[in-house]
Amino acid sequence: MESKSLESRTIMLCTDDITPSHLDKFWKYWVRLKAKIPLLKLNAFVIPHYCKLDNERITRLRFKHWFKEHSNWVSLHLHGFDHSFPPENTRNFYLQEALIKLGKTMLAEVLGHENFGYKAPGYYLNEETRQILKEENFLFICHQNSVEFLVQPKQSKNALIVQSHTNGISVDSVEKIYRQLEENFKHDEFITFDELYR
Repeated sequence: MESKSLESRTIMLCTDDITPSHLDKFWKYWVRLKAKIPLLKLNAFVIPHYCKLDNERITRLRFKHWFKEHSNWVSLHLHGFDHSFPPENTRNFYLQEALIKLGKTMLAEVLGHENFGYKAPGYYLNEETRQILKEENFLFICHQNSVEFLVQPKQSKNALIVQSHTNGISVDSVEKIYRQLEENFKHDEFITFDELYR
């Protein structure tokens, strides 16, 4: 888990690598953290078609039900398309564009709208990626310790950005995240990117 402190005590908790199989293995730890911190809100970056496996498509009914159940505290955003290697955003412009558009279409089907942000797999991002994201009207790019707003949000908040990988979360890391938040920030406020644009 990495964090970068800014001026205020607002926390933007982010996790990536959300896939149907990762929900089965790791989501219970986020639920435990939510039980300990009832005001917790999470910005989750999803992989729409992880490893191009059919059972890993976020458009499947089970994933949609999961999101509906947690949508009051989880905000979904795009994290590539299939998270394959070499990283998607190191490929040529047209392949990047096709993968980003496919991922956008799949996430829009889950959310019912196209207003979301992007985090590059492995943080690999180049100017072509940025150009595609702007042309496709993405709201922001989440970098490792900062956010680049492509569309100015309606609200302006300085926030502590806390990053964690869902596929690396465990009982120990939940306790570590909880202690860090409780000891340093007393749960002042959690906010999602969606809330900045309302």
